[in-house]
Amino acid sequence: MDNFLWLNADGTLIPEDAETRDMLGTQQAHFRLQPTSSNLLIGIRTPCDPGQPEGERVILAGDATGLSLVDMIVFLNQCRISGLFRLTSPDSERKLTFVDGEIRGASSSVATEKIGEVAVRMGFVQRDRLEALLASPTGSGRIGNLMVENGLIQRHDLYACLRQQVTEIFLACLMVSEGVFTLTNQKVSAQRALNINTQGLLMDSVRQMDELKEFRKRIPSSKVCPRAIRAADSSLEKDEAQILSQCSGEKSIAELALMFRMSEFDATKAVHHLLELGFLEPEMKTSPGAQAEPMPAEVISVFNRVFSMIFSVLRSLPKPPDILDEASNVLRLQSELFPMFRGIQLLPNGEVPAQQLMQNIYELNADTPETSHVLYSTFNELMYFLLFEAGEQLDPVSDEQLSARIKALLDPIEAASR
Repeated sequence: MDNFLWLNADGTLIPEDAETRDMLGTQQAHFRLQPTSSNLLIGIRTPCDPGQPEGERVILAGDATGLSLVDMIVFLNQCRISGLFRLTSPDSERKLTFVDGEIRGASSSVATEKIGEVAVRMGFVQRDRLEALLASPTGSGRIGNLMVENGLIQRHDLYACLRQQVTEIFLACLMVSEGVFTLTNQKVSAQRALNINTQGLLMDSVRQMDELKEFRKRIPSSKVCPRAIRAADSSLEKDEAQILSQCSGEKSIAELALMFRMSEFDATKAVHHLLELGFLEPEMKTSPGAQAEPMPAEVISVFNRVFSMIFSVLRSLPKPPDILDEASNVLRLQSELFPMFRGIQLLPNGEVPAQQLMQNIYELNADTPETSHVLYSTFNELMYFLLFEAGEQLDPVSDEQLSARIKALLDPIEAASR
């Protein structure tokens, strides 16, 4: 579970929960604030504490805009560093796992970089069978294992897909031009690690980046929206013809990549070739921007579905826990910091009284995306408390299925967590 601080407009920092307050410690300290990216908050303790903290911690953090990520990967490789490298950009989050400087795994929040999508692109799994598996009650947990267990793919082919997934995520990391990164010195299990030569991966990725530099001479970014001026003919590859059919000047290259389940690099390469052949307008407009952040009413509605689902599961347990008052106490504690939660208690079905909470928000003139962030953080803490109670009695498979259904519900309001 992530911990959050709330930075108010007057410069005050407020921990959003008791666990965050505990992380900050009870001793007063003086920190020198460092000038950083708007996405980073860094302070240096003065004088520096000589004590060495135990356990997992961030040992490196920085601004991806001001540093070559190729150089960073080379550094991690040459210094044989182990840990989790997390790269957060405006539209995605990617993670690379390092063991002694070698990349042993990767994950991504981008839909086209999920293992199922990679398996379909490589021709190992049919699209309809993957979608049927994801829609089934057992379609949760590690999708790779589920594809093997359900006969969609062979174990050795899955290994090939995992290697390709790491390759695509790695290249995507190197292409990120804005965002922040952290390196956590957490222990990494070697049980499921892949055997990948990081030096070779770097060389292949740098070669593709050189190709991308050529593409960028005519295509500034994946946010541009290509417009077709000619219909497809027999000279085009299937993927190119599909992309051309959707080049209306309204969809960005990034959106086209998602639509046809391609990597952004492959979609950019196809668009560049279409430009060279004269199928697209030479000048391309940039997409107007990302999807708008959710408003408070939407966040409340989505989390109420989540809470109702969890309480339904709790009531079905052999020994249903009586935690309604404890769960409501999470909101009561938050009301000390955020008045909109005053008088708010969970209903018997686990939901928040939406009408009452929205009335509080209207009276405070706080129907804004910023309030959505507070709601998301508070409800997220409450959700994990409920999931902890459910997990005490649920078997691992049921627990994973519940988590997967909740994730699917929360996807539409993911922007509120940023």
